[in-house]
Amino acid sequence: MRREYQAWRFSAEFEAWFVAQLVRQKARCFYCFVEIVADPSNYQIGHKQPIYKGGTNDPGNLCVACRECNQFKSYYKMFQKGKARRVARKQEYDERQDAIGRNMHTYMDGMLALALALDD
Repeated sequence: MRREYQAWRFSAEFEAWFVAQLVRQKARCFYCFVEIVADPSNYQIGHKQPIYKGGTNDPGNLCVACRECNQFKSYYKMFQKGKARRVARKQEYDERQDAIGRNMHTYMDGMLALALALDD
């Protein structure tokens, strides 16, 4: 099954499917509706229904998604639309930035303690 998908992925039939799918999706990500530029570094082909949940590699189960959505999606996020998905993505980003800030403060406190200990 995977070999068939890989062979199809690099065929002229895939190119026709890809163009038709972009037209159907109005050149937007299937999940967050961000505009997709037809450059392989900006998009990925995703499964609407994951393979592990019974989905197939059939073209009807495939969609074009932005790299971020396809890599970080989870089952419950598939059903969020437009603004809700963008809000969830923003919250995740803010939480990561807060964690980075907390880690930096901990590191700086440790460095200050070390400097004071060496000063004595």
